[in-house]
This record gives sequence, structure tokens and C-alpha cells, in this order.
Amino acid sequence: MPKSAKKCLMLVALHPAASAPRKPAPLSQREVEILLHMREGTTDKEIARLLGLSERTVQHHVQSVCQKLAAANRTQAVVTALRRRIIPLH
Repeated sequence: MPKSAKKCLMLVALHPAASAPRKPAPLSQREVEILLHMREGTTDKEIARLLGLSERTVQHHVQSVCQKLAAANRTQAVVTALRRRIIPLH
């Protein structure tokens, strides 16, 4: 991920939300692992290869993460996870 993108993501993640964050649904260990890859901008296909999963399985996990975090997309899921300290910035 380019430095400018990481810096932008960091600033967004550390900025307080307009409203109090809702308590997230618990994520599985695998979902957190996939979130860590998502944070780096890794594609579903690359995540699947790295973790020895099918791309379809990774897509299912990404969708589940987005639902649990009430996120509209991958980027919003990562930002929400960073804000809630579900995953570290680095």
C-alpha cells in the first residue's frame, strides 16, 4: 500500500466518529486474520492463495466482516475495525 494511502487510512481511523460507535458483533479469528490482509489492500484472490482457501470462502468472510461491522464496503470495514481497535494500525 502506498505511504500516502496508509497515512490517509491512519488519519481516518484515528479521527473520532461523529456518533458513539456501536458495539461490534464478535468476529471470528479467521475474520480478523482476513481483516488484517484487507488492511494491507490484499485482494480476495491473494488472500485465498496466502491462507490456502478458495476465493469464494474469502469473499464469504469479507461479506461477513462487513455485515458484522455494519460497513458498506471493504474500506469502511477496515476503518471501522481500526477505530474500534479490533485490528492494529501496523
